[in-house]
Amino acid sequence: MTISHSNPVIAAVCFVLVLISGYWVSRSGKPINQARMNVHKFIALGTAIFIGVILFQVLEGQKWTALETGMVIASGVVALAARLTGGLTSLAQTIPGAAFLHEVNPTWLCSSQLSCYSLLGDRYRNRK
Repeated sequence: MTISHSNPVIAAVCFVLVLISGYWVSRSGKPINQARMNVHKFIALGTAIFIGVILFQVLEGQKWTALETGMVIASGVVALAARLTGGLTSLAQTIPGAAFLHEVNPTWLCSSQLSCYSLLGDRYRNRK
C-alpha cells in the first residue's frame, strides 16, 4: 500500500478519532470542559481539511458528473451541519434538538463520505 493509497485509511482513522474525542467531550458534563472541546474541534477540523485535500487531488482537472457534484455538495452540507450543531451544543443555554442532531450527524457524515468514496473510488485508484 503506497502513501497515496493509504489516504482513505488515514481519513477513516481520523474520523474514528473525532468520534472518540466527541464521546470524551460528551462525558465531561455541563459546563463542557473547554480544553476537551478544543481538542475535539481541532481533530474534526484537521480531518475535514485532510478529506478536502484528498478530494481536490482526486478531482483536479477532471470533469465532474452531476451525481459526483451532488454527492460532494451533500457531504459538505452534512459536514457543515455537524460543525453548526456542535457549536450549538456547546452553548450554556440548551437548544432543543441540537444535541440529538449532533449525535445523529456522524452517521449521516459517515454514510455520505462512504458514498463519495465508492462513487469516486475508481478515479482515486486510477490516478497517476
